[in-house]
Amino acid sequence: MTSCSIMGENEVSSSNHEDAESARSGSKNGMSVLPCVVNCTLKLESQNVEYLQNIVFNNEDVKKIKELILTHTKLQSLPNSFSQNLGNLLHLNLEENKLDQLPPNMSNLLKLQHLNLSHNCLKSLSQDIGMITTLKTLRLENNKLSELPGNFCYLINLQQLCVADNNLRYLPTDIGRLVNLEKLDVSGNKIEDLPDSVSQLTNLTSFNAASNKLSYLSEGFTLLNKLTVLNLSHNMMYEVPYCLFTGLPNVSMLDLSHNYIDNFSQTPNCVNKLRCLRLDHNTLFSIPKWLFRDSCKHILELTVSHNRYMSGTNNEIFISASTLKKLDLSNCSLTTTSVNFLQVLQNLEHLNLGNEIDTISKQSSKSGNVFWDLPMRELKNSNNLRNLIMCQVGLATLPEDFVQLSALQYLDLCFNNLNWLPDSFCDLMNLKECHLSNNELALLPVQMGKLKNLEVLSMDENKLHFLPESMTRLQLLKYLDLYSNIFEEVPVILKDMTSLEGLDLEYNCFNVLDSLKNDNFLETYIHMKVNIRSRLAGKSQTRIDSKRPLEVENVHPSPDEGNSSDCAETDSIPQETFYVSREEEEENWDSADEFNDNFDPTLLPIPSEKKVRQRHALLVMESLWTSPDNFCPADIHVPPVKTWCRPKVIPAVSCQSVEGQFDDASLP
Repeated sequence: MTSCSIMGENEVSSSNHEDAESARSGSKNGMSVLPCVVNCTLKLESQNVEYLQNIVFNNEDVKKIKELILTHTKLQSLPNSFSQNLGNLLHLNLEENKLDQLPPNMSNLLKLQHLNLSHNCLKSLSQDIGMITTLKTLRLENNKLSELPGNFCYLINLQQLCVADNNLRYLPTDIGRLVNLEKLDVSGNKIEDLPDSVSQLTNLTSFNAASNKLSYLSEGFTLLNKLTVLNLSHNMMYEVPYCLFTGLPNVSMLDLSHNYIDNFSQTPNCVNKLRCLRLDHNTLFSIPKWLFRDSCKHILELTVSHNRYMSGTNNEIFISASTLKKLDLSNCSLTTTSVNFLQVLQNLEHLNLGNEIDTISKQSSKSGNVFWDLPMRELKNSNNLRNLIMCQVGLATLPEDFVQLSALQYLDLCFNNLNWLPDSFCDLMNLKECHLSNNELALLPVQMGKLKNLEVLSMDENKLHFLPESMTRLQLLKYLDLYSNIFEEVPVILKDMTSLEGLDLEYNCFNVLDSLKNDNFLETYIHMKVNIRSRLAGKSQTRIDSKRPLEVENVHPSPDEGNSSDCAETDSIPQETFYVSREEEEENWDSADEFNDNFDPTLLPIPSEKKVRQRHALLVMESLWTSPDNFCPADIHVPPVKTWCRPKVIPAVSCQSVEGQFDDASLP
């Protein structure tokens, strides 16, 4: 593609050598001559309306231009002579400007087939738009349109129409006249109802009505037999549209996410063709059972996340092997006993069983999935699993048979309670990215160097104090995050890991800059820290470039010591904080132990992190004992007949003493 500049503000492109030679024509009277070629593109970058009118659009040399591009300017209008010499134009691109009305005399563009007016400031369309009956593609997204003109439906050759992200409240009642329409996008508007004439759009293959106010679809949709893509997400639907059960047999991509649907038990008519289904952010109580039948074995992607009342299925499994490759079950109410259906997902490649976390505040929702251990029995056949996400699920340990998932390439186990990794973890030879942040890890397996394909390793917010020497064999490792651990010095092996591009050692038990003050590694470290933090921008809290303080707080006195006023005075005094190194702690370990009969451990302040863990444990326990699937010992005990003990009453006995009755009992 050869191009030349016209007046320093235009660009002409040609697709063949002869046209390119024409485009290189000389100048006349100080102005470049526009090329008179059949197949060429004119790209304008000028923001001067007068220039466009006098030099470009009044020039007869533009008569044979086939494509005109005028984008990313601040033009609010175009000259009146805009379409005077553009009768042969096929493509017109005016996106990303400030146009508030259609260019004048648009009806002169008798051969125009593709018109792009997106990302402008159009509030209305003139009647001229309906006169361009040759249009096949019309893009009007990201404007301020509140309605479409009455003659809009005269565009009978239109195949693709996009009016997304406007202020439309309804569509023209005669939109059914656009019988050749194949793709229709009305997302991001305020439409509450669709006209009945939509049923006449029998050639429609894709319909996007996301982010509107629709609560139902009319029965006319059952006639759209060619429809393959249907997006109804972010609407106000409380039930699945009935037309999905009576028609629409060829829908392969169905999106009903972000609605209020609580039941999808009936099998849709498109079950044999369905490839992708999104039901996330609804109020479903269980996964639809028809998903586990033989008729739905061709589905490839299923998303049912953020259904906080959903507790899985009752031992339903696929009748035959499923082709499902991507499954998202995050932020539901699942446990190990409710995911038995995973056993036959032999082709599964991506699995998300975690809970969404606000990485800025490090908080998760009160409800969510709970997995104290990995469901390895259910995943034993998932030999193709590449991505596994189980963050914030209460995971305490990894089993030794975790190595069965040998195809894993991406692993996210952040925000759990892991304090060690099994040796078999190092046998995940295909692992490329591993996230173990915010756990309780104190040690790493000695053979970590066996993970030869590892490129990213996140272990921030743990309790690590050294790295195994075998990690020097990680020749592909690029990013290593060790922020907020308990290292006391820069691990020596880091200087031998030449492949590292990102490294963070801040907020450990030493000052990194002071430790590397006279070391050549300092400049390299600063550069790597910038790299890894730019990679984490917006994904984590603001990090501190300092030494982690080891805090030792004074113990509050016992209530028995002094009166309440003394206690008040003690509480008002800020507690002193001492920074004690490990060497000083080891030398003075015995001098700090003093005999104190009044010591009361219940008066020790509870750290905020421990409070969060206790609260999470209570939520986990609550989810277990409230689940009907969990066994309770009380279930096998017969309830007692009596719930209270009746007090034993001794009746009063009347006795009469006879004189001399006990005379023989007297002692000698």
